Amino acid sequence: MLSKHNSLSVIIFIFFFFSSSLSSPDFNTLLSFKSSLLDSSNALSTWVNSTNPCTDSWLGVTCNPATHRVTKLVLENLNLTGSIDALSQLTQLRLLSLKRNHLSSAFRFELFLFEKPQASLPLSQPPYREFPRWNPLSLASPETRHFV
Repeated sequence: MLSKHNSLSVIIFIFFFFSSSLSSPDFNTLLSFKSSLLDSSNALSTWVNSTNPCTDSWLGVTCNPATHRVTKLVLENLNLTGSIDALSQLTQLRLLSLKRNHLSSAFRFELFLFEKPQASLPLSQPPYREFPRWNPLSLASPETRHFV
């Protein structure tokens, strides 16, 4: 009987180990962003901590299927109010659209650090901004490229 109990424990451990390793590395960042918002219409109700943003269809979230990293975030016309500062942690984000909301930031999102020098920043029509790898947390570094 003891061996059955041990086998069950091992199976449960393996299940939780693999299920947690398959979650998105951006999971906590998105939940932090959500917690900083006033969402009076409950538009982000699919963003719950018991689901995965990349596999469970979180509203407005698109991920790279291989890396489970958020690459696109489109939250338009949702009447969201609050800060977008947590989004600076989404290092694989390529497209961000938050038009027709009431959002603010402690820093300017138009300023980005590029890991490799770029001749120009590819921008589509505002409010859409497509950009290569960025890290707004490192604006003080000497390699910083500023684009407005």
